[in-house]
Amino acid sequence: MAQEGFVYEANAYGALQEYNISTGGIAGASHDKPDLTVKRGKKTSGVELKISPTAAGSLVLKYHKGKWDYGEYKSDIEKKFIRDMAEQKGLMKEMNKSGTAGAKWRGKVPHIKNDASSK
Repeated sequence: MAQEGFVYEANAYGALQEYNISTGGIAGASHDKPDLTVKRGKKTSGVELKISPTAAGSLVLKYHKGKWDYGEYKSDIEKKFIRDMAEQKGLMKEMNKSGTAGAKWRGKVPHIKNDASSK
């Protein structure tokens, strides 16, 4: 069975073909090109598709000792790019200290977590 993400890419490409704006096929497993390319007037733009918001570039957010932080990202240029964008917008401040976006859940222990020190 095909991976769900590949099916999603193929469906998006096909849907955009009806409007004659998708070009060049889909990326599939390629990590060095966008999932699909769309025409914008005379220009084209790459589009990265995600089925869920937690799948963005495989950058993992970790909850450890009462705080959120980024998982390992320094060895992967895509993860570093996403981390750098998040830092420009103050994501960790929003998640751990202050800001309106995280006001309802900040300071609460997540229901699902990985913790090597517990079961």
